[in-house]
Amino acid sequence: MKIKNFKISGYYTRQKRQFNFTRCVRALDREKALEKIYSILNIGRSRSEVKITEVMEIPASQISNKLLRKIALEQKPSILGKE
Repeated sequence: MKIKNFKISGYYTRQKRQFNFTRCVRALDREKALEKIYSILNIGRSRSEVKITEVMEIPASQISNKLLRKIALEQKPSILGKE
């Protein structure tokens, strides 16, 4: 199985304010990428409060997180991204 790169955008509401987010994650498929986003954003929020607006599969060169991009572009990526 090959790990894919996803860019996920959405929003959540807290105290009558809307907060937008865009996160890049690596996962085996779309469902696992969504699970990862829900686990990242789970602090103080339920899944019903998080609204996903867009899920895109992207190439490794478009990942905004530098460490994640480095891991994605390596031939033999390590778990922590260190050599």
